[in-house]
This record gives sequence, C-alpha cells and structure tokens, in this order.
Amino acid sequence: MRRSKLKLIPCIAIAALLLVFVSFTAISGASSVRAQSSETQTYLAIYYQGSISGGTSYITVGGETYSLSSSEGGIFCYMPALNTTTLVQSYSSPSYSPNYMNPYTVDNHLFLVQVWTGSTAWTTSYYEINPLSGSQIASAGGVNLDDSSWSNYAIVNNSVYYVVPLTYDVLSGWVGGELYVQQFGSSTHSYLLSSGNADNYGQLYSAGGMLFRIQIDTKTQVIDINQIDLATGKIARMQQLNLPTVNNITLSNWCWAADNSTFYIAGQYDENAQTPGIIYMDSFSLASFGTDNWTADSLTSDFWNSNIVYTDSLPTTGLHLSSMDACDGNVLIALMTAKGTYDYTLFNNTSGNATTVQLPAGAQTPQLLELTMTIPAFTLQSSDSSVNPGQVVTLSGSITPSAHGTVILYQSVNGSSFQEFANATLTNGTYSYDYTIPGVGNYTFMASFAGNGQLTPAQSSGVAVTSAQQPILTDSLLYIVAAVVVVAVIAVAVLFLFLRKRAASRTLPPPPSPQMPSPPPPPS
Repeated sequence: MRRSKLKLIPCIAIAALLLVFVSFTAISGASSVRAQSSETQTYLAIYYQGSISGGTSYITVGGETYSLSSSEGGIFCYMPALNTTTLVQSYSSPSYSPNYMNPYTVDNHLFLVQVWTGSTAWTTSYYEINPLSGSQIASAGGVNLDDSSWSNYAIVNNSVYYVVPLTYDVLSGWVGGELYVQQFGSSTHSYLLSSGNADNYGQLYSAGGMLFRIQIDTKTQVIDINQIDLATGKIARMQQLNLPTVNNITLSNWCWAADNSTFYIAGQYDENAQTPGIIYMDSFSLASFGTDNWTADSLTSDFWNSNIVYTDSLPTTGLHLSSMDACDGNVLIALMTAKGTYDYTLFNNTSGNATTVQLPAGAQTPQLLELTMTIPAFTLQSSDSSVNPGQVVTLSGSITPSAHGTVILYQSVNGSSFQEFANATLTNGTYSYDYTIPGVGNYTFMASFAGNGQLTPAQSSGVAVTSAQQPILTDSLLYIVAAVVVVAVIAVAVLFLFLRKRAASRTLPPPPSPQMPSPPPPPS
C-alpha cells in the first residue's frame, strides 16, 4: 500500500507539467509559421539588353534602379508570371573601345554575344552562361577577324557558326562572306565555305540541334529553308515555299523563329499602307521538314491557311515587324513604332492566347528561355503573441534553400492595409528584427523576399501580436510561474502522503501480547 502511494508522486508531477504546458501554449505561445519543403516550378523568362544613354547613371527596370555609369549596359531577365526583373550581367563600353552585349538563347541555353572595336577592328566573342546565376560556363572567345560576325550567326551543339560580312577593301574590292565554325572552349576556328559557294546564302538559325539557313525574297514571294550539314556547312536538305497573298496583297515584311519542335514564320502585310496592316504567323512541325507535308504539291493558300496560328490587325499605322523569338511553344513578337520604341506580344501556341508584355524603353534583342526556379519555404514568427505597449518583440524567420539578401517587413494595425516598416538582412538563410510595439492594438506582421537568380519571390503568412494596457504575463514570467507551480504541486503531493502516513500510524490497534506456553502438569 505504501509503495503504490509513493508511485503517485511522479504521476502527479507529470500531470502538473502537462497542465502547465497546455496552459502556457494557450495563453502565450509565440506565433510562428512552420517551414514547408521547397518546390520547383518552370517559368518563362525574357532576356534582353538594356543600356543607358544621355549621360545618365542609372536604369530603372521593374521598379528597381540599377546604378550604371554612362558607358555601361546590362543583360536583364524578366519573368512575366512573377513580374520580376533581375540584372544577370553588366558590361562596360568605354569611348576608346565601344562595345555591347546581346543575349542569345537556343535549346534552353543562354549565350552572350559581345562585340567591341579598337578603332576599326571588330572582335566578337561568344559566352555560355548560367541563366540563373550569370556565371560563365564556356566561351568561344578570340574570334578576331576584323569583322562584325554577330550580324549572321547561330549556335548549335556547343559550336558557333558565323558568316563574315562582306566589306569593301580598296585593293581587293568586296571581301568576306566566308562561313566559319568554332567550338566553345577552342581558340581556333575552322573554315567551311567561301563567299562564292552556291550553298553559302541566307540567314543562319538553329533549333532542335539542327542548323538552318533561311532566305525570303519579298519580290518573288518565295522562302528558302535549307538544313545545313554541321560538318561541311553545305545544304543537306532544302525546302522552298511560295508565300501566299492575302486579299491580293503580297508580303512586305517577315520574321522567323524556331524552338525545339516548331518553325514559326510571321509576315506583315500593308506595312506602308495608310491603313493599319495585318500580322500573320504560321507554325510548322520541325519533324515534318522535308517530308510530304512540305513538298511543292502543298504550295497553295490552303497549305498556309491550315497552319496559321496567330493573326493580329495592327491598331495603328507605322508599326514594323522587327523581330521574334520562340521557346517551348511561346513566341515573342516585337513591333517597332514610328518613334523607335517597341510593342511586345507574347503568343502561346498551346493555348492560343496572346498577351502584351511590358519591357522598358530601350530594351534590345529580347530572347525567350524557360527557367526551372525554386519556390522557397519562407517563414516568419514572433517571440510573443501578447505584449504590453512599449514591449519589444523579436520578428524572425528563415528561408529554405538558404539565401542571402534583404527581407522586407510589413505591418497592419487594427485591420489597416499593410505598410512596409523595416528591413532585415538574411544571413545563412535566417533573419531577425527587434521591434518595439508602439501602442495598444492588434498587430499583424508579414515578410517578403524579392527572390534572386535561383529562388522565386516569397511571402510569409501573417503573424498576430496583441498589445493591451493591463499587465500581461510575458513568456519569461510564464516559465517562472510554470516552475513554481510544478514545485508547489510536488510539495503538496509529498506533504499529503506524509500526513496520511502519520495519521495512519496513530490509529492502528496495538499488536497482541505474546502467549506464554502452559507449564506441564506436575508428576503424579
């Protein structure tokens, strides 16, 4: 019986601890958000060249200002779905050696083509970079042929194919036009075709690991699409299509683009008319190139009409079809206005939807690329959920995967709109900020992370903190109270058992007297 009563002591202590813990959690319990595992998502990105002019020292893109000197430019990445813009790489263009850099995307790879000159000699270098971090992966630098080969080039299978433009030499007349190839990581180039070779004509394009040369004659309304042998530079397969007329109006301007699976050909009609013109875009399967679907028997208006995927009646005159690029079923169409600015339309070949894209004034050579980004797990918590006015609470959190940067903190008081009130610095993926609650009220805090080259923007859940005039047990006091309660409960339990034991010892009857054995009877 005594042992069973003694066993009640730890049971009572444990029950007391549980009671205090539940009460502590219900009364105080710091507000927090548990971190969830991060996820990955594919986003469409637009890379473009942005430069400054007029002697300014900054460029504003996506609401953010980048400090650049008057001789600098940069390659920017804009993701429409996230409405975010980041500076991928900047470059300098001093007066003694002016240069610029253009992005080039193909088969989910990002390249930068840099062209600069020292007096009259042009040099072109090609770099593959990580589209998220901007770090260099490989290069085909040192292409120094006193030319501007950037005007006609294509990159396919880790090699750059380029045509040296024709230039006039006083002694030799017109020179240039040769086709060359150079592998990334190599410092030498290989000669493929002379300028007079019958196969050496048309603009170079690459798609799906193949090299093409395209030429459209707007006078005869004929388009030549030739697949090029990668080893020799000669035509391996050729296709010739007659461009259709629309309402007896011939094509006046054209652009071409391709992704891994599809050709896109856009034509502009009535470009110089007094009334707005029309844009038509056709798509053709890359796998069907050179098959019966692309034979001379199909060169009819029905052939083109069956492949039209996009039409647009231009809202005003003076819009010029300038460029286009494609990636995984998305096509970005650029129209140049009479003022030299650009209107951009993004067309999705799967959904058939076309949306307007806003790029800053002066954006050049936009290129499409799909990026796999990480959606981070981003948390915010408060050290206290109930405080007195003037008390300091610690707002802290973390981001997974770990990142550096700035966290913006927002607050809402009594249901008002959220307002930015402080910044916190991410260090090894965590941040912390001490905030003094100014007065009585219901406060809700949120945090946001702008994202970077690897992580998408993120926003935390709301964290509530109540501030009241009456004294409130803070977390530290609650811990002290909890300890006192536990000790008191144990002491009461021990005292109770002690008193029970003492009372029991007083009421027990005396033990019976020992009985002496009877003496034996006397002898008779």
